[in-house]
Amino acid sequence: MESSLGEPEILALSIAGGAAFAAAVWCLVLGLASVVGGWRRLAGRYRDTELFAGDVTRFASAQVGWASYSGALTVGASETGLFLATLSIFRPFHPPLFIPWTEVSAEPITSRFGTAARLAFASVPGVRVTLSGRAAARLEPYLSSFPAEPDRPS
Repeated sequence: MESSLGEPEILALSIAGGAAFAAAVWCLVLGLASVVGGWRRLAGRYRDTELFAGDVTRFASAQVGWASYSGALTVGASETGLFLATLSIFRPFHPPLFIPWTEVSAEPITSRFGTAARLAFASVPGVRVTLSGRAAARLEPYLSSFPAEPDRPS
């Protein structure tokens, strides 16, 4: 019995199947990072539905729970709050966030790599975001107005 598909059709189907498989795996990884790290919980409360109109730092780095977003974020700050968004390629399961300062508490952290800021959120307990480098510097003018993060029990 002969196949009705020729070599070009088989090649095209193989490429399309491989691309679909890679996209599915990518979405699975992004979905898991969103859930495990806490972005999904933050989005449940702070999903941004408007265009952010403040100054931003692109290609910034942060740790959201267990998930690392090294060079994959846009971080913005304005008088009213904090803006976080992933690069477009990381956008599935990671909608942009806008978090009012009234919801944010911060703890400045000094390490051998420089200054960082660990953030906690009033309406989403248990999720921590640690911004470092240029992203932490973007928040510096606003850190003095933050309440200190309460001590966690050991």
